[in-house]
Amino acid sequence: MPRSKPLPPKRQVYWWSEDIAELRRACIAARRESARHRRRRRRDPALDGPLYAAWRSAQKALQIAIAQAKARARQELLETLNRDPWGRPYKTVRSKLRPWAPPVTDTLEPSLLSNIVSALFPSRAEHTPPPMRPHAVASIEPPEPVTEGELGAAVLRLRAKKVAPGPDGIPGKAWVMAMSALEERIRRLFDACLEQGRFPRMWKSGRLVLLRKEGRPPDWPSGYRPIGSVLGPLLWNIGYDWVLRGHQIGGVSVTCYADDTLVTARGVDFGEAGRRATAGVANIVRRIRQLGLKVALEKSEALCFHGPRRAPPPGSHLVVGGTRIEVGDTLKYLGLNLDGRWSFGAHFHKLAPKLLKTAGAQALIHHGVPAYLQEIVANYLAARTVECATPSGLLRREVSRGVPQGSVLGPLLWNIGYDWVLRGHQIGGVSVTCYADDTLVTARGVDFGEAGRRATAGVANIVRRIRQLGLKVALEKSEALCFHGPRRAPPPGSHLVVGGTRIEVGDTLKYLGLNLDGRWSFGAHFHKLAPKLLKTAGALSRLMPNLGGPAASCRRLYLGVVRSMALYGAPVWYGALSGDNALVLRRAQRVLAVRVIRGYRTVSAEAALALAGSMPWDLDALVLAAMYKWRGDQRSQGQRPAPREVEAERLRIEEDAVARWRERLVDSTAGRRTTGAIAPTLSEWVRRQHGRLTFRATQVLSDHGCFGAYLAMIGREPTAECRHCHRCDRDTAQHTLASCSAWAGERSVLVSVVGGDLSLATIVARMASSKEAWQAVLTFCEAVISQKEAAEREREADASAPMIRRKRLGRRRRDYLRHLPLPDGSRTTDTGVSPGPATAQRVTPRAVRSRVGGIAPSPPQRPGGLPH
Repeated sequence: MPRSKPLPPKRQVYWWSEDIAELRRACIAARRESARHRRRRRRDPALDGPLYAAWRSAQKALQIAIAQAKARARQELLETLNRDPWGRPYKTVRSKLRPWAPPVTDTLEPSLLSNIVSALFPSRAEHTPPPMRPHAVASIEPPEPVTEGELGAAVLRLRAKKVAPGPDGIPGKAWVMAMSALEERIRRLFDACLEQGRFPRMWKSGRLVLLRKEGRPPDWPSGYRPIGSVLGPLLWNIGYDWVLRGHQIGGVSVTCYADDTLVTARGVDFGEAGRRATAGVANIVRRIRQLGLKVALEKSEALCFHGPRRAPPPGSHLVVGGTRIEVGDTLKYLGLNLDGRWSFGAHFHKLAPKLLKTAGAQALIHHGVPAYLQEIVANYLAARTVECATPSGLLRREVSRGVPQGSVLGPLLWNIGYDWVLRGHQIGGVSVTCYADDTLVTARGVDFGEAGRRATAGVANIVRRIRQLGLKVALEKSEALCFHGPRRAPPPGSHLVVGGTRIEVGDTLKYLGLNLDGRWSFGAHFHKLAPKLLKTAGALSRLMPNLGGPAASCRRLYLGVVRSMALYGAPVWYGALSGDNALVLRRAQRVLAVRVIRGYRTVSAEAALALAGSMPWDLDALVLAAMYKWRGDQRSQGQRPAPREVEAERLRIEEDAVARWRERLVDSTAGRRTTGAIAPTLSEWVRRQHGRLTFRATQVLSDHGCFGAYLAMIGREPTAECRHCHRCDRDTAQHTLASCSAWAGERSVLVSVVGGDLSLATIVARMASSKEAWQAVLTFCEAVISQKEAAEREREADASAPMIRRKRLGRRRRDYLRHLPLPDGSRTTDTGVSPGPATAQRVTPRAVRSRVGGIAPSPPQRPGGLPH
């Protein structure tokens, strides 16, 4: 039997402190002392109470200290959102924060890892791509130097993405920061690559990382996503430069590029040049070895440049360090095949078949890409490798097929080569749409039978062309959908058969993130979108408490996160936006809008959106769809509008949407006081550049807060009268703002800034137009509402106050509701209603209001006398 091992020590929680540890020790000591005293046979009964009371007091002190420490820690955590909105709190609520785990490649069995890598990057089979007739003549001019603007644009793209570090471990942001010092050197390096048509070998080696795909078996290659990264090792020159600084023999020169070293020697004849070359190579080898590097002399090559009738004798060679180096007819250096007469005949003889090996190269020829770009792409596609770390060492594999995400030229070459699929002749009534490798074939017909026949032929044609490119098509993963009108749905069990594979015609089809249905109603899309929006909105709401928490800018940013999810594909589905689908958007938007304005959750959607200045998302979708249509019309007319024209058109469309929004606010029944006040100055309110709403200011603007009328509505006050002036039967936000005598002093300061008209419409107009008026309203609200909240807490703590006024939480609240009398005089109990009818109604806050205020209760919801 194995020995039991001690448990690992528990990690300290984030809110723990030495003060809490001391209180915990005191609490444990008091509990033990009380327990020991009770276990004694002879004990003093007079000490039972004091010892027990001391223990409970210490326990209460510990609980309070822990609660305060948690609250402080949470507040500090939320305050970090103002510096980094995407930090640890955001990742926590979005379930993006993962505990540390070893890389997937470290946890897989070596045999399984080898199978997965082999399946993701299979070996190239012999394949002849389809011929592509060039419609443009490729330029043979030398490449133009890389300009400062081109390099700057590339740096901007690199800054915008979180590029993973390559084998050198240097992340992309580090290259961006160092570009100011290395810009000229980088440009020279890129110019040399283009001139010589060589993609450095180390840049073609990527560090492979495998990511698990959710819902896929762990032993399937399709259950993993390969992520690769490629960056050039620019730091090589720093150390290797020492080799070049050494003293050289007369007539000998050295040229280096990365680790490729070229030694040239001159002489009046082959004998003199050979002797100088032998001594020069020996000197360079010695200095390289002094750096701790190795030299593979057996892989070295030699070539003699000569004039007419001055070729070296047959069998010529050099001997360096005991290694015989033959003098050949050609020598390959930096991607160029050199010959003794400097004619480059061998270079172009070897380059032609290489360019014709891939469909991507054929596509480059078809599109008339300059020859120097064709050459460097061909060099990039040769001798690529990926590496991944395993427990037993580094697994390296040559790549001849397959591209990991993060590849340098993968997406561009894919688009150029795959374009051949779209250029093929299509059957009448069939069209093809491609995005990356997602291919959509659409076929039209007078009925389902004709459309199905055309779709079958069109898909077979596309599959044939894709396979001619050397690619595979997973027909078993294909989906089919029939778009139809009323009462023209396809018969049950409809399907297509392509290449012996049966493709069922379903009710929905997901393409580019949109769930399409046969009636183009997008009901399935919004049905699946609704829980995602509500889940994300609820998670982000946890980061936005009414008191404290992130600033208004961060709250609006989180509102934009959910907005981007909701409005994805809006130009496509806006035309089919129904009332039910718009309600899906409205629910998620209301949740976040209430948090943006720091309001009560009972604030209506129209009032919350107006106060937050957030246009309803269905109107936002209208703006996006209208702009998409306008741009399409401009392109169809052959026009390319200037950015200023695009901005002017967007503002015009937004003004139309705001006008529609204003009409909604005027006709709104929920939150009428707030919406009616904001509607006249809606444009100014939305586009203001100053002001933020606070928790107490929102109470005054929304009429949902510490007011007698609102508290009575939710069952916290028996009447709606004002508890401060005792002269008004209905305490509302407008009463507090304009007429309550208890706040005359605070009101006088407000009137001196905004004027004597204290109607809400006037207050909103002044707040939108003046920063000083905004601050004056906030000062008034903070001073008055804080006093009203303090008075409410005093009434809650008053033991003589009515039970409805007392603060109730958890079991105490349920006990209170259970013992309230029903309208017929009976009372609910744990076992039923006594005395009274045989059925009991479920007691809810609405029922509480009915018992207290005389409102008719809701009908019974379930029998059996079960307590709420």
